[in-house]
Amino acid sequence: MVPNFVARSKTDRRIYLGDQIEDCVDKSTLLFKRPFDHGYLTNWELQKDIWDRFLGTDAFSINFSDVGLVVTEPLMNPEELQGGYSEVAFEEFGFNSLYMASSSFFSYYAEKQRQPSSLLARSPAAVVVDAGYSFTHVVPFLHDCKMNVALKRLNVGGKVMTNFFKEIVSFQHWDMMQETFLMNQIKEQLCYVARDFAAEMALTKLPAS
Repeated sequence: MVPNFVARSKTDRRIYLGDQIEDCVDKSTLLFKRPFDHGYLTNWELQKDIWDRFLGTDAFSINFSDVGLVVTEPLMNPEELQGGYSEVAFEEFGFNSLYMASSSFFSYYAEKQRQPSSLLARSPAAVVVDAGYSFTHVVPFLHDCKMNVALKRLNVGGKVMTNFFKEIVSFQHWDMMQETFLMNQIKEQLCYVARDFAAEMALTKLPAS
């Protein structure tokens, strides 16, 4: 997995592209720039630089004209932004084919394939809650088709949660407001969605052992 951003150190002005961030010693000094703005891919020059980084590694030493590219695109992606995917995939990299769909679509079908005898696989209807960096989408499916007319979007995503997490920790313990990268890593590794919220809250009130 390659991080989809470019970071610049405020101390030595070095630029870190994607996975190069692992070479950074002090991540608290980093300023981040992402090709996505409010959930939509708007900076193709930056995105192409990131793709050049990991598609040009030894792990992808293949002829792109012999393979197809599968890309997740945001829900409700405007038509004027969709053309950029085709242009870069075919003209810049020369892929043989391109297939685009939302992450909720891929998650839905992957889960059905993973558990073919589950209730999800047997039911004609399902709902996927897709929490991303900028938005959270509630996506209903009926007979394997995404119901666009019933799709809902909340303007709350991982970025808001990370900032809220920083505020909680900074208020109660240490000042972590400048440690965005670190706090985001902690959130992704330790935080989870509670299946029983009341029971989870009760656990937090138990005395430490």
